[in-house]
Amino acid sequence: MNIAPALRRNLVGPPRLLAGRGRRAYSVAAYPDAVSSAALTLASLEAPQAGVNLLPELFSDSWVLNAGRYRRLGYMASVSQQLGAGLEMTMAYGSGGALNVALGSPAAGSPDELSRLIRYSRRHSLTARVSGVAHSTGTQLVTSHQWATPRSLTPSHLFLTYQVREGLALNLLIRQPLPYFGVLPGRLEATADLRNLVAQGYVPLTMCGRRVYLMHTPRSVRGSVSFISRMVFVPCSDRGLDRLTIRLP
Repeated sequence: MNIAPALRRNLVGPPRLLAGRGRRAYSVAAYPDAVSSAALTLASLEAPQAGVNLLPELFSDSWVLNAGRYRRLGYMASVSQQLGAGLEMTMAYGSGGALNVALGSPAAGSPDELSRLIRYSRRHSLTARVSGVAHSTGTQLVTSHQWATPRSLTPSHLFLTYQVREGLALNLLIRQPLPYFGVLPGRLEATADLRNLVAQGYVPLTMCGRRVYLMHTPRSVRGSVSFISRMVFVPCSDRGLDRLTIRLP
């Protein structure tokens, strides 16, 4: 069985700016989701036995559990307030369907039994987000904290065009431009992405006599250095032949 999740997502209109007066803006969005082979992260001190519905994660010590399929409806509303030059605060509330494991669930003897303990429920979340830019250094900082319904195993809906990126508990994103003296037009940027710093949302269960934890947002620290090019590819035609040219800004 393929554990990679298949997702059909339809946004009921793009996230819409309801009102914007001065330095304050209001937005709202709604969505339906249909997910098959939902993937959940499973962590354990002792490696469980792999099976049809449980596969090892290739780039970490965790495992991926097939939680089956589900459908959900949900919405999100937010208000953003400019606090000053380069500083903004956002509050967002969201509600939608989620997978959940009830408190006091019995021990599971296999990954299949563990999957059958997972139920569909309603998830509510409240997110506070502050973003800012230090104009002297160009540093961009985004920090957020989300309070969500306990024991929820699936995250909120991700809007590609929505400003608020929900992340459980405490999160921090830092982007810093670096000096660049290369020949190609562009710039260097260092990024540090810290997610779920306080390790919330870990749901403890027992499987095959071992203590395991299900989660959708593991605590993680990521970093990178990127080169962002400024070259622009412009299609043009020369004597009836199409080609691409590179235009430097």
